[in-house]
Amino acid sequence: MSNNKPSKKNGKKLAKEFTPDEVKRMLKNVEIEIDPAALLKKSADMWNEYEASSPAKKKALVDDLNKKLEQASAIVTLENHYLLAETLDSKKYRTFLIEVTDQLIAEYECKTTSEKMLAQTAGWAYCRMIEYGYKLNSITRIDFLSSEKNGYYSVLSKEVDRCARQYLSAINTLKHFKQPALKVSFKANNAFVAQNQQINSKTKDKSEAQNNVGQ
Repeated sequence: MSNNKPSKKNGKKLAKEFTPDEVKRMLKNVEIEIDPAALLKKSADMWNEYEASSPAKKKALVDDLNKKLEQASAIVTLENHYLLAETLDSKKYRTFLIEVTDQLIAEYECKTTSEKMLAQTAGWAYCRMIEYGYKLNSITRIDFLSSEKNGYYSVLSKEVDRCARQYLSAINTLKHFKQPALKVSFKANNAFVAQNQQINSKTKDKSEAQNNVGQ
């Protein structure tokens, strides 16, 4: 059974006993280094210190500042595609990934976060397809055959196909996002619409009137 008496530690009474809810509330206000806001603030402080320092001190600060800025650059990866480019092996593929993604964003006029992510996915899949295709082309030049070579060839072929499907899926989804909404309107008097059927009372009344005249 719990009591409200102050807790003791090493024989001393604690001024206040923290509850789990209070600890949770305090943790929400703690600046974690990977938090974007805290990281940008730290980068700004270091940059300001660097700019205000003497040339000799700048040399001591420049390495730490560059590391912090490199860490912070991930925050704008939707704009510069930094993290995505690092997943590719060759620098030339990274450069091409950034360029082709920027072109896709411009072509489809991507404004929202999800649209930019789809453009990045399409650019990434396309560049990976080229990268795997280059490796596949290189292995076919080897004259000898082996089970290891055949296994590697099979893996590369599947990866090329997978990247092609991922590219098409991302592009088709992006196209779907950018399509204008379909607007349907009905203008009729007392129109009853059922599956594969439409009855317009105005047309029906007119037909009945004509039959009565004929009689």
